[in-house]
Amino acid sequence: MPPNPAPVSLTSVNIALPQMQKELNIAAGNLQWLVSAYTLAFGGFLLLAGVVADRFGKRLTFCSGMVWLTIWSLAVSFAQDEISAIVFRALQGLGAAATVPSAIGVICTYFAGKEQNRAMSCYGAAGAVGFVAGLILGGLLTASLGWRWIFRVTTPLTAALAVVAWFCFPLERKRPTDAQPSMDIAGACLGTLSMVLLTLGLSSSEAHGWGKAIAIAPIVIAVVVLGGFLLTERKVKNPVMPLWLWRQPSFAAIWFAAFFMQAWWGSLVYYVVLIAQGPLHLSPLQTAVRLAPCGVQGFIITLTCGPLLQRFTTKQIIVTGLGLSILANIPSALVKPYQSFWGSTFLSMMIAVTGVSWAYNVLAISLVASVPAGIKSMSGGLINTAFQIGTAVGLSLCGVVAGSISGHDKQDDDDWEKMRAYSAALWMSTGLIGLSTIIALFGIKGGHKVGAQAPVH
Repeated sequence: MPPNPAPVSLTSVNIALPQMQKELNIAAGNLQWLVSAYTLAFGGFLLLAGVVADRFGKRLTFCSGMVWLTIWSLAVSFAQDEISAIVFRALQGLGAAATVPSAIGVICTYFAGKEQNRAMSCYGAAGAVGFVAGLILGGLLTASLGWRWIFRVTTPLTAALAVVAWFCFPLERKRPTDAQPSMDIAGACLGTLSMVLLTLGLSSSEAHGWGKAIAIAPIVIAVVVLGGFLLTERKVKNPVMPLWLWRQPSFAAIWFAAFFMQAWWGSLVYYVVLIAQGPLHLSPLQTAVRLAPCGVQGFIITLTCGPLLQRFTTKQIIVTGLGLSILANIPSALVKPYQSFWGSTFLSMMIAVTGVSWAYNVLAISLVASVPAGIKSMSGGLINTAFQIGTAVGLSLCGVVAGSISGHDKQDDDDWEKMRAYSAALWMSTGLIGLSTIIALFGIKGGHKVGAQAPVH
């Protein structure tokens, strides 16, 4: 089963954020960029990576991505300031982007029907294992050797994965040169730039207010660049985001449900870690150990997706998972400083992991199953674009709400002021998962049990 390095990188860094903020002297309003830079680069180039995988081979693309990820993971460990850390995190994301579509492409090429559903569930379960590994690794290393060793320890692991994948991934039959799709580099760059500018504008509004040009200008430019992206996708022969896909039944609903679900999930994990190590006064290691059972739970629940798909429709599973997730933020949003972790943030994560484990995997299975065989890698990139870009946009939106609370951008806030800001962000996040649920409920048409060749709507 192809490995998935993304969850390890995300959760281990989340645990280390407070320590990185102190050592690199990062303002509270800019802290999210250590996560957003990675997810924007990751999400922005997933589609291009899918085309590269379909053109040059999944094995070569995956291994190249792992090598690139290895190089820049090591670079992050030597970052001396906020700017270098954010830039190196973005370059890390480019490597991660190359691994996901190629891994999904391998699964979809060599498995079919029920076996493919089972393989996709196992791939999702590997993400849950990565979630736990990232938490424990991040907490243990941050508390002992320091946050830099998170990246230094993972470097040989990702290098080893590149070697193993090179020898274990099946060889692919080469296609004739004239059958290979051209690469839409302009589209990938324009799409990514529009999301970066949007995120920059939202995060700038948190620090400087909506009335300043530094907040308004990036958003206006983002809209213009997005228009250029859509125009490019209409003109090029092999776009990174084929516009005809959006006319397929339920395709747009699945994509936007995934987008807003991940906007909620990414912001929930971000603020749960800040609450645990801030108002609840837990160490990085204590936080990691307390959250580790959630990853084990996610692994078990993810493995149930395959059997559930034989008994229930995709829509039923997705809506159930998303609907349950609406309840998740409530315990954390209501917590008070020094209150018990177990009855607040832990409860939030247990509820959230249950819902997201069902919805995440079935949304991915549904989207990938709905496209022709020749673009499976690209569709794998497309659904993961929703997941990664959703994280960045969700963090920005929640950051704007948190920043509207007086004193949030000061690093010497007292616990009660911090908790007011975090609670406001979590209520905003609740709105995002509510929107995702509404889109899935009314936008996904019908639904099917996924059998050997059943369509997914």
